[in-house]
Amino acid sequence: GASANVKPNLQIIADDVKCSHGCTVCDLDDEELFYLRSRGLTEAQAREALVFSFGFEVIGKLGKGRWEDLTQRVGIRVKENLTL
Repeated sequence: GASANVKPNLQIIADDVKCSHGCTVCDLDDEELFYLRSRGLTEAQAREALVFSFGFEVIGKLGKGRWEDLTQRVGIRVKENLTL
């Protein structure tokens, strides 16, 4: 399926501080899209559902008190970006 792997790195040696960040991203899995499409979703709806669920998985780790607002914001962003 779709995945993103991030690796922040902070190295402090005396007065010399170096910061870097790596990230890998892959596209949505064709089988996952097919599964949702075979259940009546359009391609756009299937993509939206998969992208939203990926974002929701990350938000869910923040704790219940903080995820309601973020869930709405992610939903809005997903729709905006998938319709471009």
